[in-house]
This record gives sequence, C-alpha cells and structure tokens, in this order.
Amino acid sequence: MDYERAVKDWTDFYTKEVDKLKAYPSEELIRIFKGEYVGKLPVKNKKILDIGFGNGENFILYSELGMDIFGVEISDEICQQVYKHFSKYGIDIKLRTGSNTNIPFPDNFFDYIVSWNVIHYEDNEENLKKALNEYRRVLKPEGKLILSTVGEKHGIKKGGHYISKNIFLVQRKDDFRYGEKFFYFENENEIKKYFSIFFKDIKIGRTFQNLFNEDKIIDHFLVFAVK
Repeated sequence: MDYERAVKDWTDFYTKEVDKLKAYPSEELIRIFKGEYVGKLPVKNKKILDIGFGNGENFILYSELGMDIFGVEISDEICQQVYKHFSKYGIDIKLRTGSNTNIPFPDNFFDYIVSWNVIHYEDNEENLKKALNEYRRVLKPEGKLILSTVGEKHGIKKGGHYISKNIFLVQRKDDFRYGEKFFYFENENEIKKYFSIFFKDIKIGRTFQNLFNEDKIIDHFLVFAVK
C-alpha cells in the first residue's frame, strides 16, 4: 500500500463525506451485537475499538449498547472532524491516528475489535499477518474480533486482475481506489489458514447483496474470532 497516497485519499474522502452515513450503522453489526448469531455478547461498559472507523457510522450503535468507544483512523484530520461531530451529541469517543499494523493502545486493552472492510488494504501477506497480530496484541484474553472483508464477487473487482496469489489490483476508473492492491481471501479455508495463527473459535459468515446493479454487488466475508 502506498501509505502517503492512502492517507491523502481517505482524508479527502471522509472529510468531505462526514455528514453522510453518520446515523447508519452496519446492519450486520447490529445483528451480531443485538442478536445471538455468535451467542449472547456482553456489551455494557466493554471497551470496543473500531479500526478504520471512517465517518463513525457505528458509534451510535456502540453508544446505545453502553460500550466504552475507541477508534483508530489513518489521519488526524479524520479523527478531529469525527470527534467534533459526535461531541455535539454527547457521545464520548477516544480517537487516535493509527493503522491496522500500528494500533496506538497498550496490550490486552480491548474486549472487542471491529475491523470493518479495512484488513484487505494490507496488500501483502507479511502486512496482513502483522495486522492480525496487532489486533491480537491489543485484545484482552478471550477478547473478540469482529471483521468484514471483501469477497470474490464484490463489484470492486470489475475490470481488475490478480497480480499474484491473493493480491488483486483494483482497476475501476470510477473508484478513487483505482490502482490499489487488495489482499483477497478466495475462500473460507484461506481465512481459517491465516486467522488460526492468531485466534481461536473462528466463525465465518457471508453477506451478499445485488441492489439492481451487478457493477455494485456487495460481497463480504464476516469473521468472528476469539483471542
């Protein structure tokens, strides 16, 4: 990943879009935390870290659940703007600049980590493993990782190609991520291969949507794992 380019692109994207999506948490996360798909999850006063929180769209959900909210994003500008926005609503959040492979919090600190569509930006196997190891480091013993990442039928893949095993080059000219490399898991066995190095009790799900446009198919693997 070209880190400097990523910082600029995502800062531009989120600082321009901060008023959008702010009240719309992920439907899958709502179901995971409020349902019993992975068992009943204790949430009151639990520390949760949202890696790559973007506009902070999941913060309202965490607040309603009574969780202690932390977040990491790629630039100070994103953190400052999102913090300013949510402070108007009295939602207490602690935001820091960091990344998948550099989480600025101590060992064994969080009860939950949410990594929602950010792990695939680690564009090689070494960094992917570093990211998973960093997730593990900051989770408490028996802490939970809840993760989403792109599946092989996702619309972002249109026109692109694999440049090596698991490494996919995005070639959609209508997307600002044109030219970026993604780490793609091609199937559940590959997910288990990497995640089992660092986590136990791994559960894998899938979500797929075609909202009348095959160019914008949404296809995600979902992963629930325990330290």
